[in-house]
Amino acid sequence: MYEHDVDRPLGLFAVADSALTKKQERGGEPTHYRTLLTGLRKIHEVRILVMRPDLSPSGSFEGRYFDKAYEASAFIAFAGNANSAHHALNIIRTHLEHLKLSFRFPRQPGEPKGNIIVRSCETNPMETIAAEFVDDTFFGEHVDRLFNADYFASVVSHSIQVALKSVLEYCHNDDEIRDALATFAFGAWCPVELVHKLYHLEPKRKVVDGRYQLIASPRLIPEREVLVLGTPALKATLPIQATYDNALAADQSPAEELRKLLDGAIDQNHAAFTGFPVNRPLALYRFKEGFLKRPGQ
Repeated sequence: MYEHDVDRPLGLFAVADSALTKKQERGGEPTHYRTLLTGLRKIHEVRILVMRPDLSPSGSFEGRYFDKAYEASAFIAFAGNANSAHHALNIIRTHLEHLKLSFRFPRQPGEPKGNIIVRSCETNPMETIAAEFVDDTFFGEHVDRLFNADYFASVVSHSIQVALKSVLEYCHNDDEIRDALATFAFGAWCPVELVHKLYHLEPKRKVVDGRYQLIASPRLIPEREVLVLGTPALKATLPIQATYDNALAADQSPAEELRKLLDGAIDQNHAAFTGFPVNRPLALYRFKEGFLKRPGQ
């Protein structure tokens, strides 16, 4: 989902409808989609905030005072079960907004060593050892390199997995698990590599230490590939990637052309299904270097 000008990546965009639908399948009949409600936001801005330890004049850390080290915005888009998605979104916000720079000494357990970022749900190694730090411990390029999009995507992945733990606990079969899941896109600006990155996070059931877990590993989307979330029937019937490619070739906005494609799909009669797997209103968001906005804002 990259937006281009003279064949150069300038940012990301996301297009989504606002309908919550229910799929109904009956033997021998086309799949039917029923709209339950509209007005559901499926693209959300999330804040990234990393705090820097404020050391005493002696170089010690008291664990109470922090200054802002890095702040930006990113976005989360989702498809699937809205309850699961919003539960995950709440945890994602909590983790991304409460990140802290820290330091792990070689003699302390855990990896990596040296300068690190810790989530609010993790033990801060600085709070488990008495030590003094030099002035540049939490300043400089060695610290700035920690503020990369891949790390923030790992935080989103962890948050989704935490949120979906109850799915395996309370669902009784594969169909219930499938109906309870949501899949996510995470778009962020990477200040280290100076590029926009888009990740797909699709929870999948895996065996970890002899038990099933839902793992949402981030998959980096290659440049010029459209990430499609949601209804399989639309994925199979709409020329989504071709619309994007043709817009670039014709020097048109791929964001606007994909919005038009999705808008037109609502009014079509599709042989593969009946009803409205997507419905209005539609939303288009543009994301560039940490700022997310809708056209006209």
